[in-house]
Amino acid sequence: KELVDLFPIMDLSKLSIVEYFGGDGGHKCGYCNSSSGFVAPGMWAHKLTVQDLQYLTDRGWRRSGKYCYKPKNDEMCCPLYIIRCDAPNFTMKKSQKKVLNKLKLYLLTGRGEPSKHKKEVEMESESVSNQVSTSLEEDPSKKIPKVVKKG
Repeated sequence: KELVDLFPIMDLSKLSIVEYFGGDGGHKCGYCNSSSGFVAPGMWAHKLTVQDLQYLTDRGWRRSGKYCYKPKNDEMCCPLYIIRCDAPNFTMKKSQKKVLNKLKLYLLTGRGEPSKHKKEVEMESESVSNQVSTSLEEDPSKKIPKVVKKG
């Protein structure tokens, strides 16, 4: 029988479908090349809802494509630690903004090698910013639409 026949009231689009594999003693570690140092039981997520993924992530699970696994840090040669960023509340530090500006300069002009002096890079960055804003003023079709919050 089909799942729809067994559970006619349930909305099957809100279900996750996973295939659990369990642990098998470990695999080769990608960090130190230990032959059986990576110990992490896992499952194949044929379908995983956002809520279920968040639930697993909050409990130490990781995902690589459709494969989900939970590292057993107490049994591993190189423990894995989760680094999370609160995206909605993220603000860039000054050093991160500088890196982003250097990347923008490089992508727009192909210039901005790390060997250049700080003043030269800043002057080039300002020049590129002015060129971009001028070209946007000249051609309104290139303008980026503004997002307006309602409410």
